[in-house]
Amino acid sequence: MADEIYARALAELPFVRHLRAEEQTLFRENMTYVKYPREELLTAGTEECRQALFLLRGSVRVYKTSEEGREVTLYRLDSGDTCLISVACLLGLRDLDASAQVQAGTEGIQLSDSVFRKLLSGNVYLQQYMMEHAFTRLSQMMRVVELVTFAPLRKRIAVFLRDAYKKQNSPRLKLTKEAIALEVGTAREVVSRILNEFEQEGLLRLGRGTVLLLDTDYFAGADAL
Repeated sequence: MADEIYARALAELPFVRHLRAEEQTLFRENMTYVKYPREELLTAGTEECRQALFLLRGSVRVYKTSEEGREVTLYRLDSGDTCLISVACLLGLRDLDASAQVQAGTEGIQLSDSVFRKLLSGNVYLQQYMMEHAFTRLSQMMRVVELVTFAPLRKRIAVFLRDAYKKQNSPRLKLTKEAIALEVGTAREVVSRILNEFEQEGLLRLGRGTVLLLDTDYFAGADAL
């Protein structure tokens, strides 16, 4: 089992193969495989945040909740990513006003505080890997702030549908109105109204838990709306 998990780590986590021999031994002997059988919530300061989490499969949604209880997605993590909330906790930043929702079936590898710090302090490639991930997430969050602050909801929803089309690689998107509302930070009723507008204009067709994009060119140009 350990050999199989380590082989997956080598395949999914690019920094592992760049560790020196003694660092790879340290990683292999101290890694803990974790699988989430159901959706779980990770927040700064919890027990889960005392371990650095690296994803092998699945997804994590990092989001912020307003005082009114409305959520907006800041970014998502996929295979090969690391949960920066857990890393920030390990580095002493426990006052982060953000939460991470782990998708059911997500698999990953955890490293303890001491092991992660030792690897991070001694390996330049791992430092670069973490910095690149941090700047990527910062860029994604700045994009979210830009859309939420300046873009009309019609554009925000169109951009989200465009991104979902790219990710799912199909015009038939497996999406609910509730899921879209969580991603763009608005109410389900507002999403429903705008999707109905798109449908009346012949741009898409709504189904039970699906959105079929009929005019993919329109959504491809969503940034210019």
